[in-house]
Amino acid sequence: MMLSDKIGLIYTQNCNQQDEIRKKVDEIEMDLKNKLKSFEYVWKVENFAQLQCYTKSAGTEEIVYSDPFYTSEFGYKIRLRLYPNGNGAGKGTHLYVFLQVMKGPHDAILNWPIVWTEKLSILDQLNHKDHHSVTVDSDLIQFKDCYDKPVEEYNRSVGCPLFISLDQLKPLYLVDDTIFVKLDLSFTS
Repeated sequence: MMLSDKIGLIYTQNCNQQDEIRKKVDEIEMDLKNKLKSFEYVWKVENFAQLQCYTKSAGTEEIVYSDPFYTSEFGYKIRLRLYPNGNGAGKGTHLYVFLQVMKGPHDAILNWPIVWTEKLSILDQLNHKDHHSVTVDSDLIQFKDCYDKPVEEYNRSVGCPLFISLDQLKPLYLVDDTIFVKLDLSFTS
């Protein structure tokens, strides 16, 4: 084999390796973009009956908050909130679940207002398939202040006032005095 043939062979192999590397980089970038376009969080709410009893005996609107969490390492800071005995039109009859955008350390580099689809679910703990879910799209007309960059510690919350009837919680969703609320976010821009 002549030197020019060897150089040609090495050149071809090098080009093929570069193509493979480019394809791998493209796959990794696509995977990363898909991961950044969606997010999920599961909140375990324990001692549910105690939360309900406290609300009834105190005659107050007990609000339970999840710990704040981030949609990614440098993402939006949010939390979930729920009224165990409902509120407003659902007081005493429905579980009331909301999402609340909070002021975060990376707000200056994030896109505002937030445009996403949120899916709130209460998880079926028995069959693991009959989850009760409600989907809400960012409503930038009626609820723009909920999705804007927070000026105060947190924005007005948005969600489902009649999320699920309290009578429907047992036996699937309320097990061992615990419910699980799942949030799925899909960013649309």
